[in-house]
Amino acid sequence: MSAEHGHIYLLLNPGFPSLIKVGATTKSPVTRARELSAPTSTPFPFVLAYHKAVLYPFQVEADLHRRLDATRTNDSREFFSIELHKVIEMLDKYEEDRSGFDLGIETPFADL
Repeated sequence: MSAEHGHIYLLLNPGFPSLIKVGATTKSPVTRARELSAPTSTPFPFVLAYHKAVLYPFQVEADLHRRLDATRTNDSREFFSIELHKVIEMLDKYEEDRSGFDLGIETPFADL
């Protein structure tokens, strides 16, 4: 898979019950979840909660991270304290419009 094609993934971990890891990969999201579960610093394996095939995954990831910034738990990490369904809705909306998040359209989570 080229850098133009990949996945946005949402991972959960029982050790961090209120957090969602939001990332991008050009690999299989299942493979990426396994890679992130391997270090001894995580108490439990990550669970792949959702993934979406996208064009330019790292650009989409950066846009999504900017949009979620108010819910980021640590500036140097990709963990966010937000309800899973809200991130899924944002990602689905992004893909539907294919023009980014700032469309001037009010959404239930526009104030994030």
